[in-house]
Amino acid sequence: MLFLSLGSNYRFKQAWHHLWARGKDSDSQELIQELTDRYQAKQTLLFSQGRAALSEAVRLATGGQGLVAVNSLTCFVVIEAIKTAGCQPLYVDIEAKNWHFKAETLKQAIKGKDVRAVIVQNTIGMTVDIDQILELAKQANLAVIEDLAHAVGGYYDQTREIGTVGDYTMLSFGRDKMLDTINGGALVIRTDQPKAEIKTPHNLPSPMQRFRDRIYPMIGWKSRVLFGIGVGKLILALAYKLKLAVRSADGGNHPDQTLTNWQAKLALEQIRGLDQAVKNKLEVQSSYLEKLAKFNPQPSSNGVRLPLLVEDRTKLIEALKQNGIMAADMWYEVPISPARLYDKVGFPENQRPNATLIAQHTVNLPTHQLVSAKDIEKISQIVLAEAKPWSL
Repeated sequence: MLFLSLGSNYRFKQAWHHLWARGKDSDSQELIQELTDRYQAKQTLLFSQGRAALSEAVRLATGGQGLVAVNSLTCFVVIEAIKTAGCQPLYVDIEAKNWHFKAETLKQAIKGKDVRAVIVQNTIGMTVDIDQILELAKQANLAVIEDLAHAVGGYYDQTREIGTVGDYTMLSFGRDKMLDTINGGALVIRTDQPKAEIKTPHNLPSPMQRFRDRIYPMIGWKSRVLFGIGVGKLILALAYKLKLAVRSADGGNHPDQTLTNWQAKLALEQIRGLDQAVKNKLEVQSSYLEKLAKFNPQPSSNGVRLPLLVEDRTKLIEALKQNGIMAADMWYEVPISPARLYDKVGFPENQRPNATLIAQHTVNLPTHQLVSAKDIEKISQIVLAEAKPWSL
């Protein structure tokens, strides 16, 4: 069986390497230097969670006050991070082209409001017109936070890497991301004028959280291998019940906690191999694009997943499932995902109609290391047979 997520960045050998990884203070310092050099930082901080890095970016960008403009198709933890920093989200409606807001929509949304920062997330690696957003941010005195949870390793154009143009850059090392140490993140500070005092996290996550981070790749691997006979699903359910794993977006937000040295070592290995990883994913994406041209998909700049819009998502997801492709764990099935937490955010569906509609038609196709040429052919044939393109 093939999954969108469930630890698919980890084969058994990689899960074993993760389980027994060791690190030193020097590994954390090397990671800091690597990120500082790559993203031209004034300062780089490591966190135990990507969401914690984001909340610190928001706090520094706003002084912990006012509104933060955010994409209307995003993750619950982004909203949680904004609120943890003392701010409130201002949802900006999106375009079907790249599942992101454009500068003109942002301009209208911030009129007459105390908006102090804007988060640019380049949804699923699809790039925005960054020059127009930067120009508007300059005019409106908005700090620009680049959220690289989806977009790390991608480029706006041939010379500008995503993460090198804003005031703050957040990286996530969360599970199933391009950089995946199960948990963790970094904040790259590119401005010399933060609106609050920079606080370096020093505390480690709890022993239980560190244990969960250690074992999740092995749990994911075992669950995937045995899912087809029903045992994998039981393993996963038991892991959640015993709190050996936590569901996506659970776990709170802890800006006072730093990344462990062993995870820093793994993240360093991955970021040094990032360009090759992106190249591999783009090759998979290219094969999909050739076969699924009728859907006119917007390519991802880093190939993290292939985003599609289809008329009847439920039908397609079920058809894929019947053929051993588990694609229900998508970005994003509701405007603020995951669906089980959606009611908590009070999203204004009537005021953000594009995001509300687009979220009903989104599908992601896998591009990770477990996807073979045979898988691409199989998935593409199912999509062509069971789905019709949808447009706003």
